[in-house]
Amino acid sequence: MATVSDLIEQGVLRMRLPHWNATAYLEPRDIGPWADLYDVGTQTPVLIGQCDLDDRWIPADVDVDE
Repeated sequence: MATVSDLIEQGVLRMRLPHWNATAYLEPRDIGPWADLYDVGTQTPVLIGQCDLDDRWIPADVDVDE
């Protein structure tokens, strides 16, 4: 697992935390310190620096049970 910044450096476009539901994900914006959090039809801006406080991020297409 990794921080959001680690996954961005690897080229991952969508990521989530393992305990999130299957439809929730975080998508970094092209420019700036912001990312967008999507879940059940909502979009919420969040700071990437705040997300980097957690190092359990995984690519959104990874099955948690694997």
